[in-house]
Amino acid sequence: MHIVYLISNLEFGGAQKIAVGLAEEAVRRGHRATLVTVSGRNDYAGRLRRAGVDYETLDFRQRLTWPNVFAIARLRQQLVQIVKRIRPDVVHSQLFAPKIVLYGARSLAGCPIVETQQDNPPWWRSNSLGARIRRHIDRVFLSRTSACTTAISRSVQSDLKHLFDYPGDTCPVIYNFPDEPPDDLPARPSGVRRHLMMVTRLDVEKKGIDTALLVLDRVRQVIPEVRLTIVGDGPHADRVQQLVRSRRLAANVEFRGYRPDVYREYVSADVVLMPSRWEGFGISAAEAGAVGVPVVASRVGGLQEVVVDGVTGFTCDAEDVEAFVDRTITLLRDDGLYTAMSTAAKASIKERFSVSAAFNRYEQVYEFARRAA
Repeated sequence: MHIVYLISNLEFGGAQKIAVGLAEEAVRRGHRATLVTVSGRNDYAGRLRRAGVDYETLDFRQRLTWPNVFAIARLRQQLVQIVKRIRPDVVHSQLFAPKIVLYGARSLAGCPIVETQQDNPPWWRSNSLGARIRRHIDRVFLSRTSACTTAISRSVQSDLKHLFDYPGDTCPVIYNFPDEPPDDLPARPSGVRRHLMMVTRLDVEKKGIDTALLVLDRVRQVIPEVRLTIVGDGPHADRVQQLVRSRRLAANVEFRGYRPDVYREYVSADVVLMPSRWEGFGISAAEAGAVGVPVVASRVGGLQEVVVDGVTGFTCDAEDVEAFVDRTITLLRDDGLYTAMSTAAKASIKERFSVSAAFNRYEQVYEFARRAA
């Protein structure tokens, strides 16, 4: 089978990791996989090349807005030409930009389309004009374009059912998965715990980076040596650095940028913070747990399915800084609890989330779409 994974871009991010991981698994199982992006940046070029995954891009450098409607039409034609040339059996779409490019289509040059809904975004519950337009695009894609839409968590599945009347029995939950940690990771540090970490796209509103800095400031008052490492890149990099300076936290914060060897960052951390305001799954929570790092996360979306509150980490209300501070200090100070949560997190992630299990389910979705075409 030849599968095209269509996604907005291949910048650092959870959905991008999943698309790359699925493409790699497809090739391992004897399929052909091609990753197609709307915009041109590719942080995974070397990894795709090593795995034998083909890569194409539409290399779109403008904003996908209605004033650019003719440019969007040209994009769609480009995409049609790629599909006609490489002749896949199924197109697997992720994120929002492909929904704009494919607006109203029933297939792509006769090739069936399936979708993974990677988030339950804020526009699903907003009444602004922009939000209503985005919801309309989501609804058209669900009802007309996608032969089958899957959800990455029960939370996303529930929202699709209740906000879009999308039948739950035709929307399977297929959980995302972390990459397998490498065998040659250094041992995690023992002794005094002082190191907090965020591995995140630098998006202040979604990822709650402003909340994380408030938490750091409060924890610092109790544990002055505490430090926060921020791993990742994104549109708000300058803004985040300004927040750090304005709150006089520069001595306690280190920026590491995008790191392809992300597990080597995790193993140096004691606690991972994820104060996201919305999150369909939370791949960083799964990655941290895979190497035994407990997570203090928001009680939102799929995050509360990845982090088992009180067992593998803690969940708190997204804006409850006091709760985040309390749970973080507890993990830094309580040796017995920390060890128990670290062990439980590693076992929980290994048991529940894997690329093999996810691809088994996606193969069934691909076959369903091919039969229905």
